[in-house]
This record gives sequence, structure tokens and C-alpha cells, in this order.
Amino acid sequence: MAQVTRRQFVHWFGGAAGTLALAGCAPIQPPAPAQAPAEKAPAEAKPAAAVPTASAAAAEAAKPAPAQQGSAPRRGGTLTWGRPHDVIHFDSSQLSVTQEPIFLQIFGTLVRLDRDVKPQPELAESWDLSSDYKRMQLKLRKGVTFHSGKELTADDVVATIQRYQDATTAANIRPQIQRFKEPKAVDRHTLEISFEEPMATVFDALDLMYVWDKDNFEAIKQQPNGTGPFKLAEWQPGNQVRLVRHDGYYKSGQPYLDEIVLKAFPDFESLVINLEAGAVDLASPLRPRDRPRLESGRGYQAIVGPPGSLVFDVILNTTREPFGDKRVRQAVSYAVNRKRFVDTYLAGLSEPWSLPWPPHSPAHDRQLNQHYAYNPERARQLLAEAGHSNGFETTIFTTRSRPGYAELAEQIQNDLLQVGIRSRLDLQEEGSWRPKFIDGDFAVATHTFGRSGKHPASAFEQAVVWRADKNSASFVNDEYRRLAALASTTFDAAPAREIYDQLNRMIIDEAFTLSIAPDVKVWGIRDHVKGYQLNLEDWALMEAAWLDR
Repeated sequence: MAQVTRRQFVHWFGGAAGTLALAGCAPIQPPAPAQAPAEKAPAEAKPAAAVPTASAAAAEAAKPAPAQQGSAPRRGGTLTWGRPHDVIHFDSSQLSVTQEPIFLQIFGTLVRLDRDVKPQPELAESWDLSSDYKRMQLKLRKGVTFHSGKELTADDVVATIQRYQDATTAANIRPQIQRFKEPKAVDRHTLEISFEEPMATVFDALDLMYVWDKDNFEAIKQQPNGTGPFKLAEWQPGNQVRLVRHDGYYKSGQPYLDEIVLKAFPDFESLVINLEAGAVDLASPLRPRDRPRLESGRGYQAIVGPPGSLVFDVILNTTREPFGDKRVRQAVSYAVNRKRFVDTYLAGLSEPWSLPWPPHSPAHDRQLNQHYAYNPERARQLLAEAGHSNGFETTIFTTRSRPGYAELAEQIQNDLLQVGIRSRLDLQEEGSWRPKFIDGDFAVATHTFGRSGKHPASAFEQAVVWRADKNSASFVNDEYRRLAALASTTFDAAPAREIYDQLNRMIIDEAFTLSIAPDVKVWGIRDHVKGYQLNLEDWALMEAAWLDR
């Protein structure tokens, strides 16, 4: 099957009122209070997206999904979802691919970004920004209940914000949520947030901020209490998670499924075999090389998602010698044969990148994006200039628990050897890989980042490899910090573009994190699975999923 566009991809799985599609340019001008969504401007203009008040769309967002392919959704049944890794806990502050299946099933967010990166109502039915963009008031939807039956209130959202801001929570989006000042409950269903300076990325943050029960914090990792369409019924670590319908879900008629069973498989081969045999209804993520095999079968198919929600990267720890010298980092970037990785692991479904931005982003630079074309001769020259004519030894930190990480590491090991850099692989399982990665306990690491397809400034606030402070490469630069801060508060298109240009040149020159190529997701899906949708992160939305069998 050919690769599909973001718009085609959502259509493939069936639409729903208020459903996300997966394309659009990030807003770069301040959202102005309005009574209705602003009219969409031509795509080539990359306009600022006005922020609508949510009241007009609230009713639409709560409607059940319309029938797919002319058939009414059927209620009931169990969907078995096979995964190549286990769910390790249920704390949705940890935005990890291993945790992805539980995010939007168990928890809800205040807003959800649509295909044009505009916020649509979820737990918040309306909102208002002050004229100086330093105060925001949100009205919660009344009657929303947690799985326990407790009503959602503004106090829960305030406590959620405070927990995200707590360093001990180690939330991925903490740097962004820290910009929410003095959150307070105005009344039972109204909360207010202040900002020291305008926050252009506020809706990116709200789209990823899962709301929790303030009385559930101590137990959230093992016994989560969310507002999502499904609730935890059983957890067998290392084997499976069983989620059952939340009958009190606020979207009328949803979810359709009785339950979802998430099954962990030891490897991709066994996962594919179980899909072929009908033991699982959905298998994801799979490897690009699994696609041809699935296309030859009956009763199931391979769906290739659009590239760009995740991007493969190589992180060079600037505190580990010799990577403190940017000439060495540049040499490594020139030594990596990105095109070979695209052609082999990604089966030609992607393209080499030197920058983090997809083509629709206002920060995209087509010319600079190809700056680090494979050039081992230039790599050797830079190594010689840095005093490493005979190369050096290093270690590449990676894991097989995450698709593509080890394959990229193995190729890099070979590429670096061609320019005299001798490396060994430090291959870890997920449980030992994650804490070492978070602590920056590595010299070179393979990885994937997200957050670059929305507002560009979100990458500098949320993506662990691009953060201006405490990034994975331990890169510290005052000018980088200054420009990143400007990107998050500059709304006019022309000045914003100048800031992105400066940041792009610095990303290329400093080479602390090397963009390699956008990842593509491959799903194996049985023909009877309908209504399965994705958000802008390519994470599953199962609220409208149903089984046609």
C-alpha cells in the first residue's frame, strides 16, 4: 500500500465529529478572543491561527462518530492490541512510546488540537484569553466524571498543573507547564491561569496536559483514575493490560468497545505472526520492513502513517570529550549516511533531514534541511582540524525496546568507523535504558524526538533534545536560550521567521543533536477494526473504535 497523506490517513480510519486529522501549520501569531473559529487562510500563506472560543464547537465535539463506510458503529466486543513492548506504569506525565496506548484511553485533556493545529473543546468547553495574553480563563464541561464516579472540578485541574510543575514528577512537558503562573479555581468549574509573558504555545501544552484526579497522585502509576473512555481493569506486568468501558464517559454513546486488551510481545516477528493468525486485531508499531509481508495477506492490511510525528536523531553529549568540540560533532554529522538509513530501515518511506521541521512548519528551511549530506571526506577533515587525525573511541548507547534505535546505532557504528571513530554498542533493555537516558549517562545515543510539527517553539520547550535548558546533549548556550525564548513569545510572522532562521543556523553549526530522518509508523490492522483514529502525535484515539464482525 502506498504511503498516505495526513488527511487521507484520518479519512482511512473513519471520521468523527471533532476528530483530529493530522496536518496543518503551527500558529505563529497571538490567538485573539473570538466568538467563532477564524476562516482558514490559504495554506501557502502559513497564517496565524486565530483561537476560537469553544462554545460553538462544544456540542459537536461530544457527538458520537458517524458511521464508517455507510455502517452504523456496533457496540460491544474486545479489541486486542498487540505491542512490541510493555506498559510499565500509568503515569501519563511520562510521554514515552511504551506508554502511548494508555494516554488518551484512560485520561482526558482540556483541549485537543485539530488538523489545522487549532484547539477544540474536550474537558474545557470554552476559554478566554485577556487582551494582553497574560491571563486565561477556562470553563470546564459540567458533569464529567472520573472512573471512580467523582466529578471533575477546577481544583483537580489546578492540582494537575501543580504536579506537572513539580520536578519530582519528571514530566516531559514540565518546562512548558512551568509557564502557567498562579493557577486557581475561580469556582467549581472555572479555572484561571496567568503568564508572566505571552505564551504562544499555550494550546500545545494543553493538548498534552492530561488531567488527573487530585486524590489519585500517590496511586497513579498502578491505579490510575482518569476521565477517559476506558478504565483500568487488570494489569499483568510483562503480559497484558485490560481496559474496560467507562460508562460515565461524557461523549454520548462512546466508547463503543466493551474493552481493549493491550498484549506485550517479545519481538516483532511474534507480533506479526499473531496478527496474521487473528490473535490480535491491531498491531503497532511495526517495522517498515514488515509492510510487504502484511500486504500479501487476507483479512488484514498494512497502513503506513505520514512521516514526521517522530524523528530519528543522534545525541552527542557535549560534556563528554571529544564532543565538547563542535568540529567533532559536525564531523559525526557528515559521517552519518542518512540516506542509507532511510533506504534500509525506513524502506524508502521517509527522507534524510538535517533540521527538525516538517515541510508544513513555518520554521522549515528546505536548503538547510539537506546541509549534512553524506560526506566522509569532510568528516575526516574536521576531525583532523580538531586534533583527531587518528580518530578516537566512544560508546553508542541504545536499546532494542524501541523500534529503529538499535538499527540506527548499528549503522552509525559502521559509518563512524569509515572516518576512524571506533565505537562499541551499549545495548540496554527499556527498564535500564530509560533512567540512564534521562540522566544523560551516555556519550552518543540514538533516539526519536517529537513536538516539532506544532508551534515550532514547542520543540524548544518540550522536546528533550531541543530544550534550551537541560537538553539531552547537555548543550548550554546563552544565545540559543535567548532565541528559544523569543520564539515562544513572538507572534508576528516576519519576526518569527527571522528567529527560526537564526535557530536553524545554530542547530546546524552546533550539531549537538543530529536530525536523521522522520520515522514512519506501520500498523497491521484487521479489516473488521473501524473508527480507529490518531492525534497530532500519532497516538491512538480509541473512543470511536468499533468492531465490524
